[in-house]
Amino acid sequence: MDLRAVALILFQTFCLSAYADTLLKATDISGSVLDDVGSRRMVQPVESFTPEDFHPVDRTNLPDLLNVLPGIQSRTQGGPTISLRGSQSSARMLVLENGVPLNFADGTGFNPLYLTPENIGAVNVVKGPSSALFGHDAAAGVIEFQTEKLKTQKAFLSYGSFNTTQAFAGTPLTKKESPTQAQLTVYQSHTDGNYPFTIPRLGLTDTRSHNDIETVHMSLEARNELDQNFQWNTFNLFTRQIGSTPAPVTFPSFINSVNTWGLLSGVNFKYFPDSSSGEWAVGSRTTYKYLWQDYVSPANGFAEQPSEIWGVRQGLSITKKFGVHSLEIFDDFDGEKFSASYLASQQTISLNEFGASGFIALNDQQSLQPAIRISNEGGSVLPTIGLIGLTNDQWKYFAVYSQGYRPPSITDLYAVFSNYVANPSLLPETTDELDLGFEKDFQNFFVHFDAFARDTSNLIQDVQNASNQTTPININRARATGFEISAEHKSYVKTRVDLSYLNNRNVDTGDPIPLSPDMQLVVSIKKDFFAEKLSAQIQDTFWSTYDDESGGSFTGLGPWNTTDLFASYAFNSSIRAQASILNIFNQPRELALNYPEPQRSLNVTLFGYF
Repeated sequence: MDLRAVALILFQTFCLSAYADTLLKATDISGSVLDDVGSRRMVQPVESFTPEDFHPVDRTNLPDLLNVLPGIQSRTQGGPTISLRGSQSSARMLVLENGVPLNFADGTGFNPLYLTPENIGAVNVVKGPSSALFGHDAAAGVIEFQTEKLKTQKAFLSYGSFNTTQAFAGTPLTKKESPTQAQLTVYQSHTDGNYPFTIPRLGLTDTRSHNDIETVHMSLEARNELDQNFQWNTFNLFTRQIGSTPAPVTFPSFINSVNTWGLLSGVNFKYFPDSSSGEWAVGSRTTYKYLWQDYVSPANGFAEQPSEIWGVRQGLSITKKFGVHSLEIFDDFDGEKFSASYLASQQTISLNEFGASGFIALNDQQSLQPAIRISNEGGSVLPTIGLIGLTNDQWKYFAVYSQGYRPPSITDLYAVFSNYVANPSLLPETTDELDLGFEKDFQNFFVHFDAFARDTSNLIQDVQNASNQTTPININRARATGFEISAEHKSYVKTRVDLSYLNNRNVDTGDPIPLSPDMQLVVSIKKDFFAEKLSAQIQDTFWSTYDDESGGSFTGLGPWNTTDLFASYAFNSSIRAQASILNIFNQPRELALNYPEPQRSLNVTLFGYF
């Protein structure tokens, strides 16, 4: 662990806390009212989801939480990943929590251990390459998790199937009227995880065991967004996980133990030298991540050496306002160090990217955003240009051309396994995408449509070589086309429908890109009763058939359909209970080849607000 990085973050946190006494009102330096993710604004609409859309306390399994969001495919077993519009890998998507980037350069993207679903307030999704604004991690898009800002003490206790328990307590550390807001949360969960499963493809029914996982989170965050001169926020997390993960059903004895802990810390600030006009601002973002992992396979008694990763990111930006227009110039540095048994020697990655983004108000109803980023990774130049407009009857329309890139990972370049051959000559992936769409928020109805076409060059895929070893190579091109439709009706019965269609293929061979279902459909119906004391919601999620790859061949998985039921009752303003039944009809599901997912499960939670 780099103590200098820790000291830098602690020093910034101390300085920002000491500054919290001179607080006024926030100043917005943007010339337009636009969507904001990760402290960067864009003309492409951001899709926002609340806990009502994905029920994070009931869905303790991360894929269950994310797979109800349109265009997203997620799994945690058999190659953990989040895939956006068939992007296939978490490493192609930037994941943020409260503006803190969670990705590592080891090829796995972000580690779910850093997420705190027990206290999520919202999830924002940007679909499409966003590398010009956010860097190499955003080759396919961005997901930002935002924690709930606690206004009072909150606690919950939960019990569910597979002997799953959860306990959470959170409290504000400052008074409501204080300009500085701070909060502390603590969370613990445990599951035995043994569950029956069925794989119709194999005609197999059995019980999966050794799923016992215990997780602990402790977070401390503080913010001041009310000062005209100086705004800041900090998010700090300690996380710990121990237990076991099951093997594929084809090798049931190959079980890994899990012993992992990590630290995450981020400090953002923005300084307005002239608070009266807000003509320009200086911003900084410093983040630090540390992850220690130890895996042991009891099947053969082999213990790998623990792996250790630390990473520091430093971002600086200057924003200048020219009337209703604005310009941001930024520089982002990313440094990571890896030590693991699968690497012959310690590896260090340094990546520096700088660029600019502007907002140009063409008139009262149209805004243009050009952006460009230059990376020291092969001198990559990444342009983006987006247009957003508003018609007289309040239809919002947008057109965005964007590029993304992703350098080969540490694993792709240097990993040393008996059945894996790294490829140090890999080229970075590059992506071009065009998005066209519109949306409108009526009084009781919302509709959103987005059509896209994406071409990826030098896509990195694992293949089998002549010696039956796996090796990563650059295939020539992959092309994804599709559309997404979201509609929500807000009345005495709240209804939401999300439909996405995707065609994702290797251009040269016509082969499908793994984890790319042609169709996803989510339907949600919610009704309140007894003066909104009781609410009931039913949510159905459908995936069409999709392909997974193993040993150089494709296997069709699915389709599957999951119906979930949620109910909540408020006894008074302080006590609330909720219950859920996931997968009511006990439908089998196989998100990854030979890794069946849990079937029907129940969960009951008691909330207290004090």
